[in-house]
Amino acid sequence: MIDRFSRPKTSPKQTEAAVADAIAALRRQRLTGKHIAMQTGVSEATVSRVLARAGLSRLKDLEPAEPVRRYEREHPGELIHLDIKKLGRIGSVGHRITGRYPGAVASAGNSSTSASTTPPATPSRRSCPTRKKKAPSPSSRRRWPITPASASR
Repeated sequence: MIDRFSRPKTSPKQTEAAVADAIAALRRQRLTGKHIAMQTGVSEATVSRVLARAGLSRLKDLEPAEPVRRYEREHPGELIHLDIKKLGRIGSVGHRITGRYPGAVASAGNSSTSASTTPPATPSRRSCPTRKKKAPSPSSRRRWPITPASASR
């Protein structure tokens, strides 16, 4: 008993090469599967199978994707990164301190701030991969007291 493939050795009813080439050529003209089936005289399912075999089943497969544009700089600090965000401006202290509830104070507005940073020339101590973290001291860990009543549960 030798294992053998379950796929047939021949496919006598496979779509002819000339028809498959015509289907691929029509697809490159950006026709849909339904239009290709009407022009070639084969079913839509056959057109779909032939296009999948040729790797043209989706329209985006006809044209390669545009490569991602990335920029690289030779030295750190060549680019400036600018962050801007809106901050809420609080006009007075809250109701817990004053005892007044919302609606009593209508003084609030918006303010914006910006921060400019440049990438550091050398890695900082925080981001340095060679720096080891300290192990927590045994006294910093909390242990719950074990009582005879809780141990029996």
